Amino acid sequence: MVMGAVVMDNNGAARPAESNMPFWHKRDLTPCLGCRGCGDYETCGGLAVDFAAYDCTFFCRCTDPAKCDIPCIRNMRLLRARMDEVNGWELENVPRTKVRGLVPLPATIPILFNKNRRLDRLQSPAIAVRLRDLFSEKTGKLKFATRQQLADRFRFEPNSQLVIIGVSEDLPLELYWERARENGFPDSLLAFEPALVTAPNFSLFNNVPRWDNLHSMKRIALCWREMVEAGLRASLHINARTDKDYSRWAEFIVSRDEVQSITFEFGTGAGIPARSRWHVDHLCALGDRTGGRLQLILKGGREFIGVLTPHFAQAVFLDSSSFMKAVSRKVMGIRNGKPVWDDAITLRGQSVDALLQHNVDTNALLHSS
Repeated sequence: MVMGAVVMDNNGAARPAESNMPFWHKRDLTPCLGCRGCGDYETCGGLAVDFAAYDCTFFCRCTDPAKCDIPCIRNMRLLRARMDEVNGWELENVPRTKVRGLVPLPATIPILFNKNRRLDRLQSPAIAVRLRDLFSEKTGKLKFATRQQLADRFRFEPNSQLVIIGVSEDLPLELYWERARENGFPDSLLAFEPALVTAPNFSLFNNVPRWDNLHSMKRIALCWREMVEAGLRASLHINARTDKDYSRWAEFIVSRDEVQSITFEFGTGAGIPARSRWHVDHLCALGDRTGGRLQLILKGGREFIGVLTPHFAQAVFLDSSSFMKAVSRKVMGIRNGKPVWDDAITLRGQSVDALLQHNVDTNALLHSS
């Protein structure tokens, strides 16, 4: 499980995310000796790591496989159940769906997490809210009946373009998979008339057997397809651990015109400087392979926007800093073309509306230049 700048291992111990470096797939290394004998080798592509591992079962650390929730050949009952759940690991058998045309979005869109310390509605052409905040964790049902209720809850203008983002921690995503989607949640989102919904970003960890990765990739594709089939404009989230993972995504996208938009998050793992360039290179190649027709939604990785933009029809940056910094009483400035954050002088109990509006407007200015 990923938490901020640390990674939780299978024993629940925290360690810096950089400690996963020996587990990163590297194309110039020889694949693990046991990979070619695996029945899922053609789909997985094998794992090449700078570590003494015979195959990906090296990453199985459970003391009792029967009680483990990570699919692995050491627990064939769970592995079969996970495979049946998603109709195999192949992306090719995800049912085709309709092509939903995209609408242009601003270059930067602020994320609103709540209405705390705010009294007024944010003035912005577009705003984003998290998918996880829209459904009940207990029932999986939608929390809001109308767009107006949603706008009142997060305090934005109802006529702003609405983007719903599926990027989240693991637990809310698992609840979405197990409860929300079973309650027709994608259909319910139509009431909000969102400009775009990004599919959940089920994690692809570097320290687990590969079947867990394959399961996550298939779930991402299935959730995206369900959203598009429901009538939503949806963005396919791209998570990958190996070169083969990126190749599989590229083949899936090239063969389907209905994939109009992709989302990527430079969070823990992908955001590590030693690894981020690998992801950037693959994203640029993906954009080129699709003829530059895709829209790219980016969370994090502000420094890569200039590199990525020429390879896509449009690049949109999801801005979480404006809100988080405003709540911490920070005001944004621009120095040498980069954001800087200074302490703001406010009264005790004063709302952060003015700070938030300033930060959002300044961020928009930065990305329009």
